[in-house]
Amino acid sequence: MARYHGKNMKFYLAADGSAAAAPVARVADATLNFASETDDVTVPGDANKQYVAGIPDGTGEISGVWDDTDDALYDAGHSTDTGKRFYFYPSSLVPTKYLYGLCGLSFNDMSAGVGGGIRFSAAIHARGDWTWM
Repeated sequence: MARYHGKNMKFYLAADGSAAAAPVARVADATLNFASETDDVTVPGDANKQYVAGIPDGTGEISGVWDDTDDALYDAGHSTDTGKRFYFYPSSLVPTKYLYGLCGLSFNDMSAGVGGGIRFSAAIHARGDWTWM
C-alpha cells in the first residue's frame, strides 16, 4: 500500500461543456465529502441501534492562494449552467486514480490582510454522478 503527500494534489475544471479541463491555479487544499446519509431503523427488541445507509453525499470545498491570471474558478462560481466538469487527483504521481463528474460551484470568499497572502475558498456540490477511477 503506497502512501502519498498532498503536495501533488491537482484539481481540474472545465470552463464549459466544450472546453478541455485545466488545472485551477493555486488550489492548496481540497476536501470532498462522500458520507452516506443514514436512517435509524431500530425497533423494540434490538440489542443496539441499527441503521440503513442512503445515498452518498457529493460536496466539498477547495481553497488556495489567489492568482490574478486565472479567473476560471470565479467565473464558474457565478455561472448558472447545469454543471462544470471537474477532475480531482489526490496525487498527480498516480494519474490513474482520480474522481470526476459534474459539479456546481459557489465562490465563497476571498480574504486579504497585511499579515498574509490573498486566499480564496469555493464550495462544490454534485450536479451529476461522481465517479472514482
